[in-house]
Amino acid sequence: MGDESTMGTPGSAGAPGAPGSPGPQPQEARPQPGAPVVGYGPGLQAWYSGPYPPPGAREGTWTMIWRTGVKAVVAAGCFGVTLGFAFFLPVIILAAVFAAASDSDGSGEDVVYGEAGAPGKLLSIPVTGVILGEELEPAGFFGLPGVVYGYEVREKLRKAAEDADVAGVILEFETPGGTIFGARAIAAGIEEYRAKTGKPVVAFVAGLSASGGMYAMAPADLILADYGSLVGSIGVTMGAVEYWDGIFATEGGILGGGVTTRNGIIFQPITAGRSKDVGAPYRPLTEQEKAELQRGVDNEYAEFVRYVAARREIPEATIRDRIGAMVYDNATAQELGLIDGTADRLEAYARAAALAGLEAGKFRVVRETGGGWSWAGLLGKLGLGSGDRAEAPAAGPTRICFPAHAILAYYGDPVALCARGR
Repeated sequence: MGDESTMGTPGSAGAPGAPGSPGPQPQEARPQPGAPVVGYGPGLQAWYSGPYPPPGAREGTWTMIWRTGVKAVVAAGCFGVTLGFAFFLPVIILAAVFAAASDSDGSGEDVVYGEAGAPGKLLSIPVTGVILGEELEPAGFFGLPGVVYGYEVREKLRKAAEDADVAGVILEFETPGGTIFGARAIAAGIEEYRAKTGKPVVAFVAGLSASGGMYAMAPADLILADYGSLVGSIGVTMGAVEYWDGIFATEGGILGGGVTTRNGIIFQPITAGRSKDVGAPYRPLTEQEKAELQRGVDNEYAEFVRYVAARREIPEATIRDRIGAMVYDNATAQELGLIDGTADRLEAYARAAALAGLEAGKFRVVRETGGGWSWAGLLGKLGLGSGDRAEAPAAGPTRICFPAHAILAYYGDPVALCARGR
C-alpha cells in the first residue's frame, strides 16, 4: 500500500535506473510562495515588464506586423527630429554670430554697398514682382513670392522722409506692373518724399520696368536702366473675354479637359440687373457693353498718359502716337524720354550719391531687413544668399487672380498669372 501511495503522488517517480522506471521526467514548475505569477487569465496580475510577447502568450501575424510598423514610424520620426535639430540649430547659431559681426548697423538695416561706417546714407527699396496694392491678410510664414505692395513701398518712403540720416532713396525696379492703384501708391510716395525733404529719388531698372512699373517710377528725379533692360508699355488692359459659340460637348477628368463648340446653342441666362452676365463665355458682348468696357479702359489710359507726360515732360501726342504700349530697349527708351540713361547698379548708386551731394566713396546704401528674421536673411548672413542686389522673386509659380474686368497696368497676359500654380 505504501508503494502504491508513493507511485500515485504527483511529481514522484521511481528511482533512476530502477526496474520498470520510465526514467527522468520533467517536473512541472510551481510558483514559490510570494513570487509573482506571469501569464494571462483570471487571478493573474495585470502588469508585465519582461520580454514581449510574455511566456505563454502567442502573438498573431497582423499584430506583429502592426507593432513592427509602429516601431519603424516612431524611430523614423525621432531620427528626423534629431537630424533637423542637428542641422538647423547650428545654422541659427552661426547666423546670429555672423549677424553680430556683419555690416548691419543694428537698426534693422543691412548695408548692401559701401562701408558700414560711411557718413552718407542712401536707402534702397526693391520694387520686385507684380505690383499689388496692399497685403490684406498674411500670406503665410514665407509670404507670397513674386509680388510687391505699393502701399508698403509708400510707407517706407514716408519713414525715410522722417529719417534725417537718409540723404536720398533708390527704388530698384524689376516688375511687369500690376494694379493701377498699387503703382499710383508708389508714385505718390515718391512725390511726397521729394516734396517733404527736397532730397533726390533715383529709379533703377534691373531688367524690366513695364506698364505699372513705368507708372510708378515716372516722378523720380532720375531714371537709370541696367544694360539690356526693357522699359515702357504705357497702356492698360482688362484681359480677354471669351465667347464660346455654341457648346455641344464638354469633357473633363484626370487625363483631359476642354470644350467643343458649334453654332446653334441658345443661351438663356437667369440674372438680375442689366448686363450682369457680361463677359460670360456663352454669348458675345453687345455693342453697348463693349463700349462701356472700352470707356473704362480709355479713361484709365488717358490718366496714365497724362501722368507720365507731365512727370517725364513728354508730349501726350508722342506717347499716344509714337511710344504706345510697346516696351523698348535702353537706347530707344532714352531717345523717347522714358529713361535718363544706362548704368549698372554700382553706377546708379554713385549717381544717386552725387545727386544727394554725398562725396564719392564716402557713402553707404542700406536696405531695410523688415525688423525680423527670415530664411533668406539667415542664408544671406551665412553667405548663401544674394545681399548685393534687390531680392529676386522666390522660385516656383505664383498664382495671382484678378477680377475678370479689372483694369490693369500690366505687361503680359494677366490670365496666365492666374493659371500658374494650379
